[in-house]
Amino acid sequence: MNDLTNEAAVLAANSTAPAATTAVDPLAVFATSPKEKEGLSLDLEDPRTGEVLMRFRVARFGGSNSTKIVRIERELKSKLTQGQRRQIDAGAGDPDVVNRLNRQTFIRVSILGFEPVHPALVDRFPAAEGAAAYETLDKLFEQYPAAYDAVTEMATDEEKWANDALEADLKN
Repeated sequence: MNDLTNEAAVLAANSTAPAATTAVDPLAVFATSPKEKEGLSLDLEDPRTGEVLMRFRVARFGGSNSTKIVRIERELKSKLTQGQRRQIDAGAGDPDVVNRLNRQTFIRVSILGFEPVHPALVDRFPAAEGAAAYETLDKLFEQYPAAYDAVTEMATDEEKWANDALEADLKN
C-alpha cells in the first residue's frame, strides 16, 4: 500500500465525523406524490376582483392518473356512435363532440368534488362529490369555457403536484 492510501485509511478509521446523511434522490421529483390521487383544494377566483367563486378538490390530470384517463376516455367513446368514434380516432371528429369528450374525461378523472363559495352560485351549481358532480360540472364548463380552462390549467400545473418528500427536503 502506498502512503496516500494508508493515510486515507487511517483518517477514515479515526474520523469522528458523523456518517453522511441520506442524500436527496435527484429523481424524487418524478416520483408519484400521494397528492396526485387524493387531490388538492383549488379556488376558482374572479380574475377582476380575486373573489373566490368556487372551490374544487382536484386530482392531477396526467402523471400517475394517466391510465385512468385512457380507461375513462375509452368508456366515454364507447357511448358514441361508431362513425363518431372512427372520426375522432382519425383526427377528423366534430369539434363539439371532441370538446365534450375531453371535458367529460377531465371531470371524471380529476374533479373529486366542488362547492360554490359565492352565494349567487349555490342554487345554480350545488356542491357535490364524485359521480354526483359529473352532470353539474359538465353543464358549468359547457356554459363557461373559461372556467374549464382555468381549472384544467390548475390541475395540470406540475409545480402543484411536486413530491411531498422533496418539498419537505427543500424547506429544510
